[in-house]
Amino acid sequence: TSLLIALAIYLCLSLINLTRLRRREFRDRRYYRTRVSVVLVMSLLVTLVAMATVSVLFVYRRNDVNKKAMMTDKVNSIRAIIESYCEEADNSDEFNTPEFTSIVDETSNMVTTDISLYTTGGKILYSTTPEIFNRAILGSRIDQTAYEKIIYHNKRNHIQREKIGDKRFFSLYAPIYNASGKMIAIMKSPYTDENLDFETDVVFHTETMLVVFIILLIIARQLIMRIIRKLFKPLEEMGHKMNATDVGSLRLINYTNDDEIKLLVTSYNKMVNDLTESTRKLAQAERDNALVSLARQVAHEVKNPMTPIKLQLQRIERLKARNAPGWENRLDEAIPIILDHIDILTDTADEFSTFARLSVEKFVDISLDSLISNQIVIFDSRDNIEFSYLGLSSAVISGPKPQLIRVIVNLLTNSVQAITGMQEEGSQQKGLIAVSVRNSTEEGYYDIVFEDNGPGVKEDHISKLFIPNFTTKSSGTGLGLAMCKSILEACGATITYSRSFALGGACFSIRYPQKKV
Repeated sequence: TSLLIALAIYLCLSLINLTRLRRREFRDRRYYRTRVSVVLVMSLLVTLVAMATVSVLFVYRRNDVNKKAMMTDKVNSIRAIIESYCEEADNSDEFNTPEFTSIVDETSNMVTTDISLYTTGGKILYSTTPEIFNRAILGSRIDQTAYEKIIYHNKRNHIQREKIGDKRFFSLYAPIYNASGKMIAIMKSPYTDENLDFETDVVFHTETMLVVFIILLIIARQLIMRIIRKLFKPLEEMGHKMNATDVGSLRLINYTNDDEIKLLVTSYNKMVNDLTESTRKLAQAERDNALVSLARQVAHEVKNPMTPIKLQLQRIERLKARNAPGWENRLDEAIPIILDHIDILTDTADEFSTFARLSVEKFVDISLDSLISNQIVIFDSRDNIEFSYLGLSSAVISGPKPQLIRVIVNLLTNSVQAITGMQEEGSQQKGLIAVSVRNSTEEGYYDIVFEDNGPGVKEDHISKLFIPNFTTKSSGTGLGLAMCKSILEACGATITYSRSFALGGACFSIRYPQKKV
């Protein structure tokens, strides 16, 4: 014990010294060398703790196995003695005789433990300590878990922990059978023997292990410090050479030593040459690709607003041609919505890049309910597609309104196109598109859900949904969902895809932050 205390004190002092050394060497630009040293020492400490835990668990489990074996032997012995006296008994009523109770008492004295007998219905029949039942310390019914194990799971014996007041102990349960194999009673016996050798084994194993590992830790720490100093010496020299170069440019390093570091320096110099040429080519390629991507995006963003505008105007034209009553009101309702989409086209033509404008476009307060319902009105002009909307009138968000209109229009357009394609292939099913707004399970957010009963997205396409230029449509550019994701992420929102539980088709869920009051 004294040796263990002395080693522990030395280890604590070493750790304190190591911490001070780490701070000093960090200031001296020796951070990684010190960090490696600390990691190695801490790894050894973690190993010590792990081994101590494993050792304690091993001793505990070994003791637990031995104890259960002893308890099993004991309950089997008690049961064998009692069954030898009740081979001719037909039911538990025959136990209420002075002769049988004396046998149970003798058995209890012989095995030095209390014995209680219960009927097969779980009610107390006889106990060598009746006072615990008379004083209501224990109930007159058998423990429910033990009863189920014996009666319904046909256990030959059952051992479980129980508690009376502050005292914990094991209870041994076993069925009593007559000569014909009929269960006539259930026996219970407490097991209160203390295994003092367990604590001794644990302390002995722990102390021995601690002494050995602390000695090894002290030796390993000294070796680690020497090896690390030798290992980092050439790297420190190389670091000084690299630190002398201009940070804003890549320079070749002149290193003449013929050692392990030479390969690193040679690879670095080759990388500098290759990277310089690659950077020049990459810059040109990025400029070319940017123009192509932006052109595709502009075409996509122009096409999306045109479709609902065309549908709305065609609808008004049909109403006017039939001279339907109220077509003028429908025109008045459609004009501000159409103007919103024209503004989108104007913004697209003026700015040419949606992504570039996200960081500077002004955020305004928006009624989420009004924003979504206005777009649904534009799309709700088909007899074979039914729209439903469950809104939240109090939902207010902050964001770039034109950009968010693009997101809603894109998702509605995708649903309409998916359902239309399915119907064109011969499906007689009526299209259903449901949009809902609700408070999210994550505090401070709204969930905006777009669902349909279309074919959904194939499993192997889900991971590519939000990748630019990926599309499953013959005429699509693949920028729509990528644009939606970028717009939403710039607003602090997220968008995810899943299969619709209610409608069976696609389900896009947007989690948008609520406006802070």
